[in-house]
Amino acid sequence: MWFYSHKLSRVLLLNNLTFVSLTLYPFFGMMVYYETFSKKVLLMAIFLFLILLCIDIVKDTLTKSVDKAFGYTTIPNYFENKTTKIIIVSLLIVTMVVSMKLIMRTGVSGFMAYYFVGGMFIMILCIYLLLNYSRKSKFITLNILRLWVFVGIIAMLLNGIESKF
Repeated sequence: MWFYSHKLSRVLLLNNLTFVSLTLYPFFGMMVYYETFSKKVLLMAIFLFLILLCIDIVKDTLTKSVDKAFGYTTIPNYFENKTTKIIIVSLLIVTMVVSMKLIMRTGVSGFMAYYFVGGMFIMILCIYLLLNYSRKSKFITLNILRLWVFVGIIAMLLNGIESKF
């Protein structure tokens, strides 16, 4: 953690990728421990990775001046606003593709199917908000994506309860 907070967090792209990877590390640990690896789990991990990466980059756009003052090289500080917007929108589109693959190819059912279908509409809403690109729309996008991660946890819980009955 010290290495990340003192060294890696100041390197372009590596700071975002390391942060998201450290966030997902416990989930991969549980996956290895319980020996539950499948294509569906991999796609769900990629989906979560992409959403967390979008959250982190949008957060960096909101804290751009502070990051610059403390010497952090983030995507919004390194690239211009238009390029940053293209990167975020591209990540959201890739997230939608992963969501479609999960629905079409892995047999996700129940609440999780509704979650991934709803996720595509959420991604479209976030893209629309980001095209506006005001501070308020970035803040709303950030909170929508955070809320959507929470909704995913609830959907997994309800899917597990549903499968027991």
